[in-house]
Amino acid sequence: MYLLKDLQNEVFDKPYNEGYRYLQVIAGYASPAFLEHILLEYKDLSIDLIIGMVSHDGISIAHHQAFQKIMKKYTSNTCREPSRKVNIFYNISKPGYHGKLYHWSE
Repeated sequence: MYLLKDLQNEVFDKPYNEGYRYLQVIAGYASPAFLEHILLEYKDLSIDLIIGMVSHDGISIAHHQAFQKIMKKYTSNTCREPSRKVNIFYNISKPGYHGKLYHWSE
């Protein structure tokens, strides 16, 4: 399915409003600003994000540091083992992955 309009409503609002709270995303590129926006907008959301084109284009130090800061901000240390709402992974295998895949679950 291709979505050209109202991406946030179709990809984020509808599943979240149906009760889904865990999102796995594989995308060629991602920005810390958009990730932060989504986390602020959907308070109960947990995300695993795989950035697919790092092996091809690399990642800026600023973006890497911003992603680290986001993961630290959304880590809970209230139990024995830290619990993260956000996990960010970089695909380092070539040739890279440029698609966009969103998988929601409860």
